[in-house]
Amino acid sequence: MKKIVAGFEAQILEALKIVDESKFHDTHKKFDNVLICGLGGSGIAGSVVKDLVHDELKIPLVLCKDYHIPAFVNHKTLVIVSSYSGNTEETLSAFKQAFEKKAEIAVISSGGSLLEFAKDKNLNHLILPSGNAPRAMFNFSMICVMSILEKYGLISDKFYTEFEKSIQVLIDNQEKIQKQALEIAKQLGNKTPVLYVMKGYEGVGNRIKQQLNENSKTLGWSNVIPEMNHNEILGWRTNTDNLLVINFRTPSEFLQNSKRSEISQEIYGKYTDDIFNVWSLGDSLIENTMYLVNFGDWLSVFVADEKGVDAAEYDIIEFLKERLAE
Repeated sequence: MKKIVAGFEAQILEALKIVDESKFHDTHKKFDNVLICGLGGSGIAGSVVKDLVHDELKIPLVLCKDYHIPAFVNHKTLVIVSSYSGNTEETLSAFKQAFEKKAEIAVISSGGSLLEFAKDKNLNHLILPSGNAPRAMFNFSMICVMSILEKYGLISDKFYTEFEKSIQVLIDNQEKIQKQALEIAKQLGNKTPVLYVMKGYEGVGNRIKQQLNENSKTLGWSNVIPEMNHNEILGWRTNTDNLLVINFRTPSEFLQNSKRSEISQEIYGKYTDDIFNVWSLGDSLIENTMYLVNFGDWLSVFVADEKGVDAAEYDIIEFLKERLAE
């Protein structure tokens, strides 16, 4: 897994090449809404993309991380179905319902039943490299989702350049990213991580939490400012032992939210001394997003090292799937 994280920048380039070489047909339809279906390592891409297109996409975008799609889905809905294996049962269920409702469907997968069906029905699709864990293919999934939105004319193509620029930001700051991630990992140990992000980075917070869950075999949670100021901040009174807080900050954060973060740290600083601020670098939302995602990936593998666990192992998930199949 550490080797995969070390190839983070190369993945961006490879993903951009895949979408550049792909050919879609009949992309001039008009839509009322967008639905992105996917779970786990495939689904988190949709969560991050939802934040990235918030200020540009003119129609509602909804996520489906379940067996059942929303009632609004019809022939004027663009449904993006993402399953790395192509066999995720919840996603296959949602896909079949969307197909029955005659939605426009575009598929992202490396194989399995999903890709086979997409080819058979001549659906637009993007094929990912096979043989990896879904969480290791985040850059591919995310860039493919963005590409589908662009190919259907729902967003501009400026994001391609921004992803390319993010590569240089990451290369220039790799030493800094890894050094800070290792520092926090050594402090985290068996403590529970509490992750706070700014509005616009909720998907990033969830991605980092999931990486800590899967790679580090660590429980924790993520929340967003300003939302956490209206509820969670009151919870910082009891059961606060053994918590470590990481605030993910950006140079362009909204002034009032920046103030909220500083005041919040005063409040929960009475209950824990383990508070870290991780500042991203970059000139765009995408550059800052990729910086923080890369930081979270390194943090998760470093914590795995500190705990002496195998970052690549996912036996319990396989056990769950086997029991469901009985």
